[in-house]
Amino acid sequence: MKNKILLASILLMLGVVPAWADEVLVTTVDTHENTAAYLEALEPLMARLAELNPDAESEVLVASFAGASSGLIYVVVRSDSVAAVGAVTDSTNNDAEYQRLLARVAATGRTIVSRSLLSEVSFD
Repeated sequence: MKNKILLASILLMLGVVPAWADEVLVTTVDTHENTAAYLEALEPLMARLAELNPDAESEVLVASFAGASSGLIYVVVRSDSVAAVGAVTDSTNNDAEYQRLLARVAATGRTIVSRSLLSEVSFD
């Protein structure tokens, strides 16, 4: 929150008024060249996420270089506030079916490289 206030203050001094929009949770995953198996396991997990949190938007992006997969996957969950991100986390942590599906994803041998909560800024 301090960073948002600092950034907003700087932008206001410059005459730019930001509007804080969505909160975006981005998880970067290394599939260790096991991308097809990872995506196959991830599909039902993402469907369960959508059932548990119909207001959150999610997408999966595959990184590639000249057409070939780099083995990195970006799992993106977009919510309208930090509180909504917390609600998504609570719902998935407390759902037995989601946890079962998550264990299938983990069994593909993937490594979580990073997990970042990003705040989208729009300039009106």
